[in-house]
Amino acid sequence: MDCLDARPLISAAMDGEPAPDGLDDHLARCSECRTFRADMHDVRRSLRMGPVVPPPDVVGAVLPRVAATEHRSTTKVRIGLIAATAACVGLGLMLVDDTSPRPRASVVELSADQSILVAWTADPLPDRFGDQVVNLGQVRSTTTADLGLANLRQAFDAEGTPITVGRRSGVVPIEVLGYDPDTYPAFASALHREQLSALEADEVILSDSAAQLRGGLTPGDTLLFESGQELTVAALVPESDIAAAEMAVTETTADDLRPADDSFILVEHDGDAEQIRAEMRDEWTDLDRATVSDLAVVPVKGLAYLRGRPDSTPHLVLKERFGEFTFVPYDEEHSVPDPDWVAANVASATIAPLGTIRCQADTLASLATAMAQIVERDLDALIDPTGRHRCWEPLADNSDIDASHLWGIAVELDLRDNVKVDGHRYLDLVSTMHAAGFQWGGHPPDNHPGQFEWSPLSPD
Repeated sequence: MDCLDARPLISAAMDGEPAPDGLDDHLARCSECRTFRADMHDVRRSLRMGPVVPPPDVVGAVLPRVAATEHRSTTKVRIGLIAATAACVGLGLMLVDDTSPRPRASVVELSADQSILVAWTADPLPDRFGDQVVNLGQVRSTTTADLGLANLRQAFDAEGTPITVGRRSGVVPIEVLGYDPDTYPAFASALHREQLSALEADEVILSDSAAQLRGGLTPGDTLLFESGQELTVAALVPESDIAAAEMAVTETTADDLRPADDSFILVEHDGDAEQIRAEMRDEWTDLDRATVSDLAVVPVKGLAYLRGRPDSTPHLVLKERFGEFTFVPYDEEHSVPDPDWVAANVASATIAPLGTIRCQADTLASLATAMAQIVERDLDALIDPTGRHRCWEPLADNSDIDASHLWGIAVELDLRDNVKVDGHRYLDLVSTMHAAGFQWGGHPPDNHPGQFEWSPLSPD
């Protein structure tokens, strides 16, 4: 019995199933699996269901720390983090204090003769859509790529020596770009196009930041993923060349490595952007899509990242701000972030009109600020005080990871049924949330009017 066989059996045994022959012998000689068993015990103890003790109301302590500063023509709020209770029962009291301003996002740099559009949908783009777009007049070139999470289990240097990839035994979720080596490199910097074009199916390209996050990985090192694939590091490039992802692989390798959560198409053109956007929407409608609003098309000039859903914060940015977590199994179908990361990052508070809510601590502070303003402006009538308002949710479905809720940065408000009727006031609510650092999820193609994702980057 090896470690890959033993760990699901350890999980099953903790669920009450009989331990199979050989498991005890393996544990007796394998210190890593003993550590894994201890980690699982910690996680299950911290997440054990039971009566929830309401935390103290900390909003009163938060509001005096609110400092109003000018943000263009509106007032925005910059506050430090709040003193809040720990996320899980039994983790104790945690004090967070960080009044440093949020950094601004970088901006995509284009040459003087480049004009690029990015388009994306709520679902993966069909392959034939890219084929249709490339044939439009005034379109120079296109490429379709996708982003998704792959679980990294272990890394090895060129001599085969293991390299630590997480603080605990388990797997580390990594955002991976899948791209076409024939068409994607034209949208990267000239300095790294050759490396992107030459990537083989058994290789991976790392962003410089991701390599440093892993302790300084270099070309020639090997990455072992939960899927069983082993990929050799071929090169290191700036994250701006791989859509702000942590790693990049060929689209064929990506299909085997992880599910694609977001796909997007980049379109370089030398014509009128509005005309090409309209033609792309016409092509989309011809694919028997329900409405043209299901396709978002925007110019990349001024965007922070060359990728779909540009308002959503890349995992790499979140990891640089909050540190990364290791996934440890909870049961056969779910995983949870390791309790060390949870204790350091997740807090709960009672915030009117939402009640008790649990989020990443920075997000919670900004949410308290936004809700105080919403109540002051009588916009809280749009929010159902008895509804289920969610933010941090620790259980991850192994087949469909909701990453923003795992990080605790996405707040989903349960809105009243009269929101659509009271449109002007609802726009005021959206504006108030945006001023506190939250991006709205109600834009097409996502169409989630109650969802707001906080970003560690300045909303400027």
